[in-house]
Amino acid sequence: MDVDTVLVLPGRTAKSTILHIGDGFYYHVKEVRPRRIRLKCRHAGRGCKATARITLCNNRLELRALQPHTVCQRDEQLPEDIEARAELVREAGQCRNGHSVRKTLRDFRLKLDPELAKRFTISRMHSPLYRARCANYPRIPKTLMNLGLLLGMPNLRPICKTVQGEDYIFQGVVGTIMSKTVSVVFASGSRMLHFLSSCTNLHLDGTFKKRPRKPKCRQIFNLVTRFGRTVEGVIRVLMMSRSEQAYVTLFSFIKQLVLDLNPERIHCDFERATINALRFVFPNTDIVGCLWHFGVCIGRNADKKGLAPLANKNDVVHSFIRCLSCAPLLPATLIETRIDEIWELVEAAGWAEDLEPLFRYFRREWLPRVNELSVFSQEERTNNCSESDNRSIATAIPQNRPNIFTLIGKFISMESEIQGLFEYMPSGFIQLEHISWSDKMAVECGNVVHGPPRWKTLANDKKVKRLSELLVKDQIRPGRFLELISWVNQGALNHGMKLDVDSASDSDDE
Repeated sequence: MDVDTVLVLPGRTAKSTILHIGDGFYYHVKEVRPRRIRLKCRHAGRGCKATARITLCNNRLELRALQPHTVCQRDEQLPEDIEARAELVREAGQCRNGHSVRKTLRDFRLKLDPELAKRFTISRMHSPLYRARCANYPRIPKTLMNLGLLLGMPNLRPICKTVQGEDYIFQGVVGTIMSKTVSVVFASGSRMLHFLSSCTNLHLDGTFKKRPRKPKCRQIFNLVTRFGRTVEGVIRVLMMSRSEQAYVTLFSFIKQLVLDLNPERIHCDFERATINALRFVFPNTDIVGCLWHFGVCIGRNADKKGLAPLANKNDVVHSFIRCLSCAPLLPATLIETRIDEIWELVEAAGWAEDLEPLFRYFRREWLPRVNELSVFSQEERTNNCSESDNRSIATAIPQNRPNIFTLIGKFISMESEIQGLFEYMPSGFIQLEHISWSDKMAVECGNVVHGPPRWKTLANDKKVKRLSELLVKDQIRPGRFLELISWVNQGALNHGMKLDVDSASDSDDE
């Protein structure tokens, strides 16, 4: 059979080709001689024994089939397949938004003809897409310091470029390896740092399960704030350690980035190193603890001391522990005396022997910290903003201990989603649209975005406000105040004592 044209297509590996000679099948070159080319079926690896030969005779190409095709079928879509595959690999190589290989493939298949899209399965494309993405990144460094140096190199700066391409989220690396204070800081400079300078109320917390496996770090430390009814992550930090010196180094660097940063309140958990560092760097800022975490701590300690079964059976014992868990709702100056008043009631009721270890724990661990413990008259009594942001990160990154460059890509995606909220004007920030990363996560999970607060939350807020006003006006005794308000923190207490339905840990601490 004469061959008019030979279609040469690029193969899947470097310097490889696929030949189409008009018979509906595709071949690889097996042997080349001066006047002939021996071919083998491209499916020879699957067991197809078909071969062919192209011979140059009288300045014409002649095709002779030597062995028939026994496994494969004629494939008319292969040219389109090769072209689409090359485009998909090219897109994957340019992808820096942190999307998984599956999502990249799923989005690309929507652009294709349905019959052609069926050919692009995850089992076929996972390896080439992963290799294409990895080709854009350097080898993962072993230390955070090396990571910071890499991200600061001019040729690698695009790794941290925002989706809009106007800025970079990498702000720098601070600290030293010898003192174990190295931190790598991520934030959008021209946007989120400007926004941060106008914030008066901040929330701080760390998350552990989503930190990268390499380079080694202790936590992802997040600085978030509330904007309207949304929670916005402003700064993300990979920290080498959780020491007080590491926090001082980090907060001092953030203060250098945002010279006008002077928040009125900072909410955080009761980690001693964090609080000491905040007081050193922000001496004029109120450091406020978290009522929920305190209730969980009391509940866990009660459970360790074997009081959970007793509290579950005896309402009187449960009420005493519940009053103890609501001590932060009192003014700092009244906490010690009113807890003593509750203890007198415990003794009168005959439960002193059982509850004495728990009250001793409170006096030892918490009485010296009443100033940071008290949330009396505070607009926000918990650090739930940080917990909400941690859940958003967990939803955005399903796998634990992800690849560091995947994590940076997610930081970029989350930063780009938040930008829809703000427009920086000389007079301040104006809310443009009601969408943020938390909203996006809620939509994908089928939850209501920006729904009204739960009735229980509203009822608790009204109760706390009403009883606090009565306490200020001396119209109610502090002991009675604790008794009436103790139901506000019952959920946290039961969570700590594992008496609720979902007793999983409230955080992903190690």
